[in-house]
Amino acid sequence: MPPAHRTFLARLVSGPSVRAAVLELTASQHSGGGGLAEAYDATLVELERFRAAHRGFAERYISVFSRAEVGTGGSDFLPALASYRQTTAAARVSGNKSSGCPLQHDT
Repeated sequence: MPPAHRTFLARLVSGPSVRAAVLELTASQHSGGGGLAEAYDATLVELERFRAAHRGFAERYISVFSRAEVGTGGSDFLPALASYRQTTAAARVSGNKSSGCPLQHDT
């Protein structure tokens, strides 16, 4: 991994938790954080969609076309990619685990 990427990831890991901040702000009676939890969850929904698409591309191009059973790092990548998506879904703050975007309203 390039040093700049490694440094960036280290800063992300040691930085503040966005989820914790959202929970704190939405619980605060002074914040008026209306919509913050929904916006946070909408972001996670889109990240889940990205991760689902990424898993599909990886399965198609790595498993099918190259007939490989491991990813570029030598790991069994499909279970790992699936677990990333599940972890993302579990991080939602509203408790709504549906796959719909909480900011989109059907009319």
